Amino acid sequence: MEFLQFVPYNVKFQDIWETAFKSWKANLSAILNMEDKAFINTTNTSSSFVNFIHQVWDAYLDGERVDSTLLRYLLLVYVRLSRLPSTENHCLFQTDLLVKLAVVYSSTNKLQVREIIQDFAENLTPILHTLVESIESLSHATLDRDVLERAYVLARTFDALVSATLPEFLPLGHIDR
Repeated sequence: MEFLQFVPYNVKFQDIWETAFKSWKANLSAILNMEDKAFINTTNTSSSFVNFIHQVWDAYLDGERVDSTLLRYLLLVYVRLSRLPSTENHCLFQTDLLVKLAVVYSSTNKLQVREIIQDFAENLTPILHTLVESIESLSHATLDRDVLERAYVLARTFDALVSATLPEFLPLGHIDR
């Protein structure tokens, strides 16, 4: 299954975007409706799908307009995949994708993100250490716009990963009840 390259919504190219959106939505629906074996195989072998996930999440993290339906479908793919047996080596569970998953969804879907990431928490420990070191290094930097933007990204990533990997950790103001 081939996915068209993701492009953020743009009023100038609305017709093109709407056509692409229909294709993305149809492909995601088809994947989610597959039998388990076909679902695992398709999501693990489609490089265009993996690229699509990266493109959607990168655009979202860069502040681009991303349709909530696409974000919801991608989360559903991860929820389903995490509940299937023998998927721990699946390409969608690569560390870089798990980090993006945590940052994109941890504030709105904390429990689902924890469920997905729980088996990979050990793999994320080196990233947490690197984030701590990077945050510490900022104390020696001159606080200009670039440093503050970097600090924001580091803090956001650190918060998302800690929240996703430590089930008992609940950031203030984000308590689930």
